[in-house]
Amino acid sequence: MPVTPIEARCRRCGDDFHLFEVRDHRRGTCPRCGWILTPDWTAKLLEDAARADIAQRHLVGALRSLRNLPGNVAVRPHTVLRNLFEEVGWQRDLVEDPVLLREELRELRRLLAAWERLEPAATGAAPEPGWLRRAARAATGRSPRPAPVAA
Repeated sequence: MPVTPIEARCRRCGDDFHLFEVRDHRRGTCPRCGWILTPDWTAKLLEDAARADIAQRHLVGALRSLRNLPGNVAVRPHTVLRNLFEEVGWQRDLVEDPVLLREELRELRRLLAAWERLEPAATGAAPEPGWLRRAARAATGRSPRPAPVAA
């Protein structure tokens, strides 16, 4: 399953592009307006863009593999996201660009809303009783008593 490419934005023209587009052109310019993205740092831009794309594919692949392992391990998604939010240092960039901040918050809220729809309703949150308990309830018209606890 392919990974959604990392997007970036040219601060000159305001258009979005994928990092792989910068790598493909190998000139360090905005794929939309042609303006140089990082004067005197093109080699670093190209190297880090490649590293970020590769790292994302590796991270997603490893997390997907861990999620699919049989057994009793569950990777906590918020810990991965927390590292991205806190360790990359985007806060400074977002404070300086209120439009980008609003757009990022809108996208994050959209993603969060999709996860919130996964949460079961409060009334349906209790686990369904097993087939034996359901059969006993149907036969007797009442819930079976819990087994006494051994002392």
